[in-house]
Amino acid sequence: MTRLVTTLTSLACLATSAYDTISDTFTMAATYCEPDSGPGKALQILTHGVGFDRTYWDFGFHDYNYSYVEAALDENYSTFAYDRLGVGQSSAPSDEPIAEIQPWLEIESLYNLTVQLREAVLPGVSARYDKVFHVGHSFGSRLTYNLAAKYPEGVSDGLALTGFSHVSLLNVNGTPLGLVGPYFPMGANFINARALAQFDGFPDGYVAFSNERALHNDFFAPGNFDPAILGPAFDATQPMTVGELLTLNNPANCFFSNTTIKVKIIDKAAHGINFEYTAGEFYAEVLNFLNANV
Repeated sequence: MTRLVTTLTSLACLATSAYDTISDTFTMAATYCEPDSGPGKALQILTHGVGFDRTYWDFGFHDYNYSYVEAALDENYSTFAYDRLGVGQSSAPSDEPIAEIQPWLEIESLYNLTVQLREAVLPGVSARYDKVFHVGHSFGSRLTYNLAAKYPEGVSDGLALTGFSHVSLLNVNGTPLGLVGPYFPMGANFINARALAQFDGFPDGYVAFSNERALHNDFFAPGNFDPAILGPAFDATQPMTVGELLTLNNPANCFFSNTTIKVKIIDKAAHGINFEYTAGEFYAEVLNFLNANV
């Protein structure tokens, strides 16, 4: 594990050396919600980041006060939150979590889900939506913007990317102090996932946060969260694959032409933006942006 973290904290580029074609059938677990009045004015497809599953978007702590899904429903949106490949109740290869569970396969799974939802052929979702938005958190934001970059036409009508735009190089008065990215694996204190009782069935190639303190390091800002949420949040964590961690990269400094862009930094918030006192501000910013572009 020490060697893995050392590698992650020193990478200056992607760890991939070649590409392979994967042809398989995967089962995707998801939760689809509509407002009480029926299908909403648009559909939001929600992609969670590493370390959690789809419950990140509809967290049950304190009577669901930390639910982006509830906020979206109140604004007359339907939501589709799914477990990424290898996470939660979605299927995962038993022997290739490193070579297969990587961003490119996950982007294709998101694309196929989106197409089926747009065409109203996905089992359990019969409504057809004129507008489909994609909302991501952290690694899920990276998958989301790569989806839009690879399939720029007819797939997404707008993106909301959260826990996403971290600077890759920290500078103070023009002096580089080092990469911000390495702080995540170092703070996470990763261990082999099956060392934890709840993940004892996972194969090698999956890692997990070692304890509540590790999750606190990476997701929670001082003074901006209820200490009582830390335990339930840790209980909700999911393992991640080494393949995902080794194939992260930074976004290019360009956007689509004629793009409407709004950037918002939530004051006092940390990476786990949905678990903090400022979650309501995050909900309002995203939903106001989408409302203006429906």
